[in-house]
Amino acid sequence: MDVFSIGLQLAFAAVFVVVLQRYLRDRRPVHRDLLFVAGSVVGWFALSTLNTLVPAIGTSVVRLSAIFIFIQPVLTLRLVRHFVPVRRNLVLAALACSVGALVVAFAIGTRGNPIATALVVGCFVFFESIGAVLLGRAARNRVGYASTRLWIAAIGTLLFATTVLFAGIASALAPPGETTNASLIVISRLLAFSAGLSYLVAFMPPQPLRRLQQRVGALEVAPACAQSCGALLLVV
Repeated sequence: MDVFSIGLQLAFAAVFVVVLQRYLRDRRPVHRDLLFVAGSVVGWFALSTLNTLVPAIGTSVVRLSAIFIFIQPVLTLRLVRHFVPVRRNLVLAALACSVGALVVAFAIGTRGNPIATALVVGCFVFFESIGAVLLGRAARNRVGYASTRLWIAAIGTLLFATTVLFAGIASALAPPGETTNASLIVISRLLAFSAGLSYLVAFMPPQPLRRLQQRVGALEVAPACAQSCGALLLVV
């Protein structure tokens, strides 16, 4: 494991710590569901790192890390429902697909198996992309900074889907017993980190961005107020 990979995982862990701190200060349901989304990725990173450092415990750790990542679409849809209606049947379908993907990954394995990888990764990407589309729909129904934040969240969701796509390609290309392509793994983790930052900006923006939002809101309200006051003077 190179220094860049370690730094990337530490950076995402820092994102998770920020999300956890925000949730402990403001325990809104949306912050709780965001914590679950970030936590699943951190769990995946942590167990993947442990597997790299201690290869002797490889099989059990890899399987456990798969649980963390394949439950992600369900957690994403739970997060999306705070902004746009999400049908219960859709969440149940995502859960069933995640369980099926885990069964395939455990029983058959994806290492060096393009067909099994396509089934597992396709399930993840499909439902994660639906979450991104729903966030985009929610963004279209809003204006200003609220719309921008939801568009950023939609992009972050697509980045999560692309993360697993690259990780799946790396697994499919690696013959059993051999290591996966290091470059593809780094790309997938870089995408996951970018997705985590996108979610952080979208759902828990730093204080400077919040102040900017307030200023933009004030500038948007001022012209409307001036027009209303002018109309009132004309009437008088």
